[in-house]
Amino acid sequence: MLKPFHLTAIAIACAGYANAQEIDLWGDAELVGVQASIYTELENLNNAQKTDKNKQSDLRSVVGFDLGYQKTGRTFDVGLDYVVNHNSYQQDEFDGRSNVKGGSSFVWSSHPRRYSWTLEHTQTVTDADSLVALTEDNEAERSTWQTGPDVYLSLTPVDRIALTVRWIDTYIEGGNADSERGQARLNWTHILSPRLRMNLSSSFEDVQFETGSGDYEKTSLGFGLAGELGENSTYALNAGESKLKNGVSDDRDEPYISANFSTSWGQNRLSFALNRAVTDSSIGLSLSEADFALLEGLFPGDRNLASLDTLVRRRAQMAFSRRSSGERLRFSLSVARDEADYDNLNRDEETLRIQTQLGYSIAENLTATLSWSYRELDFVSLVALGDDELTDVSLRVVHDIRPALNFVYRVAHQRRENEQDSSREFDAVTASFRVSYRFW
Repeated sequence: MLKPFHLTAIAIACAGYANAQEIDLWGDAELVGVQASIYTELENLNNAQKTDKNKQSDLRSVVGFDLGYQKTGRTFDVGLDYVVNHNSYQQDEFDGRSNVKGGSSFVWSSHPRRYSWTLEHTQTVTDADSLVALTEDNEAERSTWQTGPDVYLSLTPVDRIALTVRWIDTYIEGGNADSERGQARLNWTHILSPRLRMNLSSSFEDVQFETGSGDYEKTSLGFGLAGELGENSTYALNAGESKLKNGVSDDRDEPYISANFSTSWGQNRLSFALNRAVTDSSIGLSLSEADFALLEGLFPGDRNLASLDTLVRRRAQMAFSRRSSGERLRFSLSVARDEADYDNLNRDEETLRIQTQLGYSIAENLTATLSWSYRELDFVSLVALGDDELTDVSLRVVHDIRPALNFVYRVAHQRRENEQDSSREFDAVTASFRVSYRFW
């Protein structure tokens, strides 16, 4: 396992190779942007536990803080965007809870074309278990830290070799799926034309779980293409084969693919992504070669974080957005198909999700957004549970009282139906009011 002190030794060696020198870390720094705001929210729930019978209402109060920061210097890039909040319930339907969502990144390099060191953190909140109610006590935070060096070597004007090493620590709140993993990746890139690049890659990953069982090693070999189609279209394709070795069962070979395409024209933007990978439930597709942060409306879709197992994940998704010429009218549509095939757990699932939004600027300081989403969840391994069909409809109105002060009004209806297991059905209505004040 590649521990942090191993990476430190590698980084020192790489820095020597890159002729690192004493530098002013903050010299010539450029402040790109900073934003900070606080907010408070009251939300009335007519069915807090989201049950079919014995509905209990409650009033949820939220206090939160939002911080965004970005700075670029001669030798570094740093950025962060976090939301921190605390929820409490008047009728104590749930215990008080604090959440942190967002991410941060710090990249340092004395020679950007030769060497860099990266430290990243991401924190998400998602369903811990799809078998139980979609309530706050079924949410889990996943915190992922990763750090390590990147070393680049130019062989010719059109050929470059890159070595990437990462140590990754993942913590899952309230589960047993915490993991540590060391990764090493060697990549050769060849420029075929100004708009087309190809690459060959090999990687090794050593994964250890906190429980002491289920550890595995994964070796991958692959081929990739990336480029541009015209001025506003980009694509990337990486495919190959992974060999999984866990010391218990026979070694297995699994194909992998990570592909994405993004294009824009006028006020329109369209993105596609396709992923297939053998992975584990603690990390899912969040380490996919597809950079979801750059693909508007596309996400890894990881769920069921409380369980631990290796699995094959397949996900296909599309996102489309359009703005009117005066930007008063905005429309977005996303469709995703997700499949999870577990190796040992009896939890295989298939999910289809469709989500659309229509926004309209009523006035310069008044915007309304109507949202609709549909999710069909098929419990493939648990036939007795049938299929969940979840529908959400909401209306959100943002009123900017002043440049730094706004009010947000929201009303929503959520309904889950299941023809085979009526005990999973529920109907819930919420109404909320939020006040937000921006410092910067």
